[in-house]
Amino acid sequence: PQAAPAMSTPMSQDDYMTVVVTPKLTFQLCRRAEWKIVQDITQEELRRGFLSRFPPALWMSSEKFSFRAALPPTAAITEDTTSLVFKLVSDEVPDERVMLSILRELEKSYEGIIRRAVNETRSEALQEHFMQQEQVEEARREQDKVVKELRKDCKSLRDQLQSVQKRLFLVEQEKDQLRQEQNHTKERIARLEREGAEKSREARDERQAIREQLAAMQKLLEAA
Repeated sequence: PQAAPAMSTPMSQDDYMTVVVTPKLTFQLCRRAEWKIVQDITQEELRRGFLSRFPPALWMSSEKFSFRAALPPTAAITEDTTSLVFKLVSDEVPDERVMLSILRELEKSYEGIIRRAVNETRSEALQEHFMQQEQVEEARREQDKVVKELRKDCKSLRDQLQSVQKRLFLVEQEKDQLRQEQNHTKERIARLEREGAEKSREARDERQAIREQLAAMQKLLEAA
């Protein structure tokens, strides 16, 4: 509705006039001092008041319809005038179909909003799906890298172990020292294998979680 003029006291119910649009639709207009007769209320003021009944996102072009007062245009507006009755008319459609055409236009606007929301949701879901796929690929690449490094380390350690074992047979006087090195090497292998197993398990858990998320997103997309 039109903004109220600046006042020193709060607005009361008496400061508003009820507009009844046939059939049975009402809205409020803030009284204006210059309204002396019915025709003083402009079509623009009536259109703004009418559109205020609907969410702003559904507002339509109001130039195609206008309001025809039930009273004569010169009928006086007094302090006792609490409501006025108007009929919606249009040059484009018969009078009895004006409200129906407005409701259809509102329905189309609502459908457009829903369609855009669905498209935006689908687009966001697809983007999230692609991001999750990229995360899966990144996790797989990281896992392959870790496994490759672990295999390389294990091979290197096994080669060292074989060398130590050969030296044990060749150099009896270094027996104690070689045994210590062998034990150290075995401990390192065990630690690396445990770390590798732990990382592999974490990667599997992460892949499983991502798969479950992808499945959930797929269900949402199918439902949409």
